[in-house]
Amino acid sequence: MFTNKIVKSLTLFVLFFSLYSLEARVRRVRCESIGHNYRECRMGDRIDDAELDVQLSGASCRRNRSWGVNHREGSIWVDDGCRAIFLVWMDDRDWNQ
Repeated sequence: MFTNKIVKSLTLFVLFFSLYSLEARVRRVRCESIGHNYRECRMGDRIDDAELDVQLSGASCRRNRSWGVNHREGSIWVDDGCRAIFLVWMDDRDWNQ
């Protein structure tokens, strides 16, 4: 019985901190191409990946055509009238090694 409580407690502890670290790495970012112009929305850190969460525009938002990721510069880019909210996974690797 006591062992079960320890295992459950440790499981909850690991799950909580795993979810906390995942949440800290994911950001929601709004980026908009106004007047169908190219725009970069800088995050300040390197980006691992991104996906379109909510499209705000009537114009098409297609990855690598009207929006994309500049991984090393840490930015999302949009073009051709794409306006959206993106889920962005930040890259926490140390690139200096």
